[in-house]
Amino acid sequence: MSRTRRNFSAKFKSELVIELLKGEKDLNTIATENNIQPNLLRNWNGRRNSSIKHPWFLMTHERII
Repeated sequence: MSRTRRNFSAKFKSELVIELLKGEKDLNTIATENNIQPNLLRNWNGRRNSSIKHPWFLMTHERII
């Protein structure tokens, strides 16, 4: 039995990173509310920090740097 890999849109990723940057909720709370692993959100945020060249972040409707 194999699991299907989930794909997340650029918009979804950027919205969660933006929510994390606002600082109103901690990383674990945001991850739990959106049914994802905290490490996944940590990776998305780390990519934003290390390089803004990632397409999923550049495609956002709102750019926070």
